[in-house]
Amino acid sequence: MMVSNAKNSEHTNSSSLFLSLKSTSTFLKDGLETFQLGYLKRILGVRPCTPTLVVYGELGKKPIQDRLESNRLKYLQRMSNLPSH
Repeated sequence: MMVSNAKNSEHTNSSSLFLSLKSTSTFLKDGLETFQLGYLKRILGVRPCTPTLVVYGELGKKPIQDRLESNRLKYLQRMSNLPSH
């Protein structure tokens, strides 16, 4: 029973961390994505109305939101693979 409760506790902690990271990433996406995109457009010398996908495609980059999601999933996978004590 003790092991079962510990596993449930770990799952609950991981779930709350996931939700916390998700709300943080929404905040980061809005601010950082806009800043980064504007900066990348200036570097490329394109007009501000240039489509976002064209900018990312030209540079071979992914949007911040995609990178955050990928890192979040990798982190959760690593946490779930840790041995329990």
